Amino acid sequence: MYSNKENINILTALLVAHGVKRAVVCPGSRNAPIVHNLVKSGAICCYPVTDERSAGFYALGMALLGGDAVAVCVTSGSALLNVLPAVAEAYYQHV
Repeated sequence: MYSNKENINILTALLVAHGVKRAVVCPGSRNAPIVHNLVKSGAICCYPVTDERSAGFYALGMALLGGDAVAVCVTSGSALLNVLPAVAEAYYQHV
């Protein structure tokens, strides 16, 4: 792919291989290489959302409408916790 970090290239390749076509990204310094790879892949369309909690529900709405998986990329562990309510809702809705 496009990063000099092999694990980021592997992650991007796996998302593409599993048919992920959309990703909601919360850009930050810690995940910039991942966001860059997703954008450069050409196979994944990225939607930037600044607030992590909103990003989770935005991705959930996209998954409900499109019927396919939507990746969410946030910056750190504490930011990931903000996505948890949307993940729980997706789980209980079987999305």
